[in-house]
Amino acid sequence: MPPRLTRQLLILLGLALLPALAAAWLHPKAPAWSQLASRPPELNVNDARALAARESVLWIDARSAERFAQAHIPGALNLNEEHWEAGLPHFVAQWQPGMPVLVYCDALDCQASLHVARRLRLEFGVERVMLLGGGWRAWEGTKP
Repeated sequence: MPPRLTRQLLILLGLALLPALAAAWLHPKAPAWSQLASRPPELNVNDARALAARESVLWIDARSAERFAQAHIPGALNLNEEHWEAGLPHFVAQWQPGMPVLVYCDALDCQASLHVARRLRLEFGVERVMLLGGGWRAWEGTKP
């Protein structure tokens, strides 16, 4: 490719990149990148139980509907990425701004709860969203 053509191509790419970056930065629905990158706080089972004893907590089970049907934390809602749209009305009906939301999945290495927690933070502005450390297995292992 001739040097002049290469230079012109780079200039065009640079000119196109500037408005694209400005639009991504200034767009009203642009994601908060710090929220995307940050991991929600994690509570161990004892701290989660203590929080639930002090105030109303909304438990979100991010596991599959089948796993949820087998067993779940009493009062929990099933909201996972596979059936996100179907589960949202139940979430919206029960969540109040400022209410802590505790999300769990199967175990410590499960990522479903992290994905659901981040979506709740980004799409609904849930500020007090937390992960249950150890997930369902930890809860089951510490039944009162």
